[in-house]
Amino acid sequence: MGTADTILGMAGLLALSGWMSGCCSQRPDPTACQAASDLGEHRTVNSCVVLSATQVAQHRSWRDLDASWNPPTNLVAQALRHLPTYLKNVGHEPRVQATYSRQLPGLLERLPDTVCQAIGVSYGSKQGVFLNCLPAGDSFSEGWRQRYIKVYDGGPRFWSVVYLPENGNFTRLHIDLGY
Repeated sequence: MGTADTILGMAGLLALSGWMSGCCSQRPDPTACQAASDLGEHRTVNSCVVLSATQVAQHRSWRDLDASWNPPTNLVAQALRHLPTYLKNVGHEPRVQATYSRQLPGLLERLPDTVCQAIGVSYGSKQGVFLNCLPAGDSFSEGWRQRYIKVYDGGPRFWSVVYLPENGNFTRLHIDLGY
């Protein structure tokens, strides 16, 4: 098993992120990372796996997003580190739908019970890290470490957002509202 396949704690992931960034960006194998440590006021997702572009290339439900690159571990760690703050503050932005704003406190509260698939995407001239968030232990989430999971009409436990490492912002929040 190579270092890109090792399961790490979030603290270990953050400490090794600079060292592993070149390794993970050049290997097509998925990189698993545990993200269960306390990051201050809010915890981040329970666990995360980086899926390679080749693992999700056939999935075309993202409109103009293209799974075209493998994000280095340090960018995924950066996205996960900023995710709780983003969810806490995004409801105050005028572009966020009122329906989504009502769901944000629940997303933040359930982060410790959420697993995440991280995928390197491109759209236009930008590169981002697509975070596909699923409820841990849900039957719909089975196999989440090996394959991309997309659930339609599953409710707000299923959501996604794109992290833009060039400016540290998030965009394209999508919360599945169910039926």
